[in-house]
Amino acid sequence: MRYGLPSPFEEISHTADVGVRAKGKDLPETYARTALALAQLQAGGGAVEPEEERRLEAHGDDRVMLLVDFCRQALRVFWLDRRILSAVEIESLSDTALSARAWFGRFDPERHGEGMDIKAVTYARAAVEPAEGGFVGSVIVDI
Repeated sequence: MRYGLPSPFEEISHTADVGVRAKGKDLPETYARTALALAQLQAGGGAVEPEEERRLEAHGDDRVMLLVDFCRQALRVFWLDRRILSAVEIESLSDTALSARAWFGRFDPERHGEGMDIKAVTYARAAVEPAEGGFVGSVIVDI
């Protein structure tokens, strides 16, 4: 299933950084919605039109490491090519690997100028936990 912006999430209060928590009915949706939540912070409320499709590959020793790596892969595209994630389709997922089709839109300072300057996705308080009706993914980012 393809998920896109806007995507529901909750900001996590943190003293020096910013975090997000996103819920999904299953693990693929949880990973997708968590990465999209970070993209929404980057976009600052501005629309992100999907212009370019890319493949994202993430790896980790457990669910948390996998979530952090997946979010880092999307952030890497932003820093290398100034593209913001706008939609995700998880194609395969195991305990240690994730493969996704991802659509990115061009960063536009006019539309996205109010967005957060996310520098890194950290392991601090990162989590993937069962929740009623699915899972919740959480990550803290350096800004």
